[in-house]
Amino acid sequence: MSLQEVREQNKKKVIENALRLFLNNGIENTKVVDVAVASGLTERSVFRYFDTKADLVLAAAMHFFNHEVDVLHSFWNEIDKSGENGHEKVYQVLLAYAMLFFDEKKSLIFVQEAEIYLYRSNMLDTIRPSPIKSYKSKDGPLSIAICEGIEDGSIIESRNLELFYFNAFDSLLGLLQKMATTAYEDLSEEEQKERLVHFCKMLVQSI
Repeated sequence: MSLQEVREQNKKKVIENALRLFLNNGIENTKVVDVAVASGLTERSVFRYFDTKADLVLAAAMHFFNHEVDVLHSFWNEIDKSGENGHEKVYQVLLAYAMLFFDEKKSLIFVQEAEIYLYRSNMLDTIRPSPIKSYKSKDGPLSIAICEGIEDGSIIESRNLELFYFNAFDSLLGLLQKMATTAYEDLSEEEQKERLVHFCKMLVQSI
């Protein structure tokens, strides 16, 4: 194995361990030396790959986002096989995102912490996504489902549809992040699911 390959392997290991520790312990409670020990490296070695802890947080956040994209595409593969119309697929896509909450609470908290940490480090712009495209771009499961609904007649094309597309994920993510905090700890899992199902239905009713 070449020196470059060793470096890339070690860098990947550092990113993966950093993400795991950030998820389990929080960004503020995780020191770079903790990541180094978990990766079998020295703290100095980690700083050869990342100039600052903020750079490491950024790398971990990007690794997390790329993983989530893969997860969501796997959801779509299952939904697409259902044989349902586009309108129902839109609901199923939103519900799939919502149900991630029960496996990904730590992830939602990490996303919030990463945004705050990178904002304080003047690095938040580095993880801002590109401007949202129109649903007509078929850029992701939700836009594909909407276009299928228009084609099969289960969804009526209108200005309201574009607004729905722009707002759906932002509003759902906002609710999920809020539910991941202690403000909702008194709700049972059944009550949490009931609220999320109702919210997804309410969103889809608007189209």
